[in-house]
Amino acid sequence: MRPERLIGAIALMSLAFTVLFWAVMYFGTLPYIRADAGGLEPLELRLGGYTADEARAFLVALGAEGRAFYRGVQLVVDAIFPLIYASTLSLIAFLLTIGRLTCRRIPARLCQWGPVVIAFAAMLLDYRENFLVIEMLDMAPEAVGDDLAGMASLMTQLKASLLAVLLVVLGVLGLRAAMIWKARAEA
Repeated sequence: MRPERLIGAIALMSLAFTVLFWAVMYFGTLPYIRADAGGLEPLELRLGGYTADEARAFLVALGAEGRAFYRGVQLVVDAIFPLIYASTLSLIAFLLTIGRLTCRRIPARLCQWGPVVIAFAAMLLDYRENFLVIEMLDMAPEAVGDDLAGMASLMTQLKASLLAVLLVVLGVLGLRAAMIWKARAEA
């Protein structure tokens, strides 16, 4: 088996696992948190950020049992997910830049390693966000300070922005790869 095919198979399996893991959170743990919070969106899904007052209101609505579930179940699952998505997106980037054909007019190292750096930077921001959310969950809602909530919100926004940029980059690389593969097939 050619290396490209092996990496492609691994990337496809990794993508399937990532989507499955995401589905467990999106359709399992997160709806439970939303319901406990009276329909309010969990903090980590507020991609545009949130104010300290909104964070406190969410924590009050969530209640002690909901906060325990968020910390004990959702954030345990979310301790694994960032590594999974960063690894999967990096594999996809590597697959799309094999042979460097998709990197024409872009420095090869930037083209190959840029998406990987972005994926793992988003992962690190996601982990920082999780630790800040844990801090908020562990204190009384009224004790959550503006600085703590503001930093957690910033991590959420930065993570979302990096992932959006990465998906656009991967989309462009994917289109470029598809054009190259199509041209080769027609030749």
